[in-house]
Amino acid sequence: MGFGWGSRDAAAGRVGVAVGADGFALVHAIDTDDKPVLEVCEFVSCDGEDEVALALSGRVKEHGLEGLPATAILAPDAYVMRTIPAPEVPEEELAEASRWAMRDLIDFDPMDAVVDVTPIPAMASDATARLFAVAAREARVDRLVDLVRESGLEPEAVEIGETALLNLGPLLGEVSEGQAFLHLAPKRSLFGVVRDGALCMARDLVTDLSVLDSDPEAVDSLFENVLLEVQRSLDYFESNFGRVPAQRLWILPSQLELEGMVHFLDENAPIPVSALDLSRLVDSRTALPQPLQDHALAAFAAAVRAPGVSHFQMWNPTLAAPPVLLSGRTLLKGSGLFTAGLVAVSLIGAWQNGRTQATVAGIEAQLAAEESRVSLGEARGARGPDQALAAEIAALRSERARKTRVLDALSGGNLGNLAGFSPALEALARKRTPNVWLDRITLRDGGRSIALAGAATAPEEVPSWLSSLSGEPFFERKSFQAFELGPPAAGEPGVRFSIDSERAEDAS
Repeated sequence: MGFGWGSRDAAAGRVGVAVGADGFALVHAIDTDDKPVLEVCEFVSCDGEDEVALALSGRVKEHGLEGLPATAILAPDAYVMRTIPAPEVPEEELAEASRWAMRDLIDFDPMDAVVDVTPIPAMASDATARLFAVAAREARVDRLVDLVRESGLEPEAVEIGETALLNLGPLLGEVSEGQAFLHLAPKRSLFGVVRDGALCMARDLVTDLSVLDSDPEAVDSLFENVLLEVQRSLDYFESNFGRVPAQRLWILPSQLELEGMVHFLDENAPIPVSALDLSRLVDSRTALPQPLQDHALAAFAAAVRAPGVSHFQMWNPTLAAPPVLLSGRTLLKGSGLFTAGLVAVSLIGAWQNGRTQATVAGIEAQLAAEESRVSLGEARGARGPDQALAAEIAALRSERARKTRVLDALSGGNLGNLAGFSPALEALARKRTPNVWLDRITLRDGGRSIALAGAATAPEEVPSWLSSLSGEPFFERKSFQAFELGPPAAGEPGVRFSIDSERAEDAS
């Protein structure tokens, strides 16, 4: 998608920024009818986030890049990428629903995560739709966006390193025939396949590259192990997708000396193997030695991507806006029971109801402040009589009582049900879903408040089911104040859930 944030026109190009533990890469590319023109490509060593911020701002200013659209790349340790079955929900709800599938695959609270997904092309051997799902700590994403913005660039998107495979594909040609990539690094090696503009496969390889400087026998063993992993990956792709994975395997730039490895793989792998030289893909204004190409690979891919294309949208202006309806992020709290309190989250954003809730919130804040002042006054008054203070306390209590009456009137609303309980039951019957069922329905005060309890075999469908109720007349002015998820009863599948239009303390 294109956001049109920058104050510069498209001819000024795009910027890619990749921040790692040891510094940052900065790449500026301008798209042309022929090859992209690479104006800037550099890696700056830094120690710590403060040093990165200072150095990045200086380089942006020095190269005259202020105001250009920029895509930032998350560091590999900032996110988790997994393959999961696609939840059976509408497309626009896939990311939130996938949060459930990721909760046991990440080492941080899913409530604190940004999640995005992209579909995997259909496999010939499996009718089940599958996704690549990525989860990152929201705080890490926000810090990266702030870093880019404060440097003078205009943040456009935040993506991940695997995006490099997709962005490099069109520059290599033969997109429909597929390209395989292998990035060898001491700590994390990656094999991937791109076909028809889609990421079909991304697999981490376990390889100990430290032996490259060892005796010939250890090096030969390493070469054989890498060849075996490549062969397994190609065989897996062909057996599951029913087609040849790629016309060529590209060995991506590395800090390591890989000439011998490339030669060995080219002689023994089932498809041709070549070392990728980024300088052949662009017209570069600067030299691009292999170590720099490795450091700058992800930033390079971000800078040469097609305008408006974002493969994993970990951040953008649209996604930065707060959700209107129930969010899966707020449904996951803690480890084990996943309990969340949804305070004043409306099922629909009706203007009048929203205005009333805003007024209630303002009065509640005033009452809290006055309660604090009354308590402080009484504590002070206990040490001796003070007629002026006593009068002030009395006045505050009177004002508090008046505002409490107003608050009660506003909170009460006018949600009485003059047609009996049938509208509520009919609405619930219309919104049935096979994987969610109710075993308790509680209506209070003539239908002014309602509580529901039940179970779900597909927990990711609960938020969309609740959202669908907002279209029913009976529920359109209801605001659920409490939501709880818990483990199933003995012998039950899935999870238990309950939802109530009153807070627990109000209903007691």
